Amino acid sequence: MLSIAESFNQYVRIGPIKYAIKHPYHFKERSDVSAQVDHDQCEIRINDTDSVGNPVNDMNLVRDFLHELGHIMDRFINGHRGGCEQALFEGSYEKEQRLNQIVDSLLVLLYENPWLVDLIQRVVEDSPYRTYHEKEKE
Repeated sequence: MLSIAESFNQYVRIGPIKYAIKHPYHFKERSDVSAQVDHDQCEIRINDTDSVGNPVNDMNLVRDFLHELGHIMDRFINGHRGGCEQALFEGSYEKEQRLNQIVDSLLVLLYENPWLVDLIQRVVEDSPYRTYHEKEKE
């Protein structure tokens, strides 16, 4: 099984868009950012240290990753209709906090109900979307 850090050497796809995962990514421009998504470059960037240089633990790496996935899903669903104004989780501190609350709630839900992970895995394996991506590989 891959470690958390090794897992980030993959990519994620939503519909036709494939995002590379850049980890570790060291932000030169800002020290207050632990992760970000760049929609123009189709990259998720995740730092492995906090703003003072301490290593980020696995839970916070996953939390940051899920947060950025939230932005990607938001952009995929809402952002193409009118930019940031239409996106649910972009454009303000309050919107970012709302996304953090959703991510934290999801992590608590999965922690308290680990059987959900297995259920989701089984559903995904039988999903018609899986067939779409398998055909693409051919």
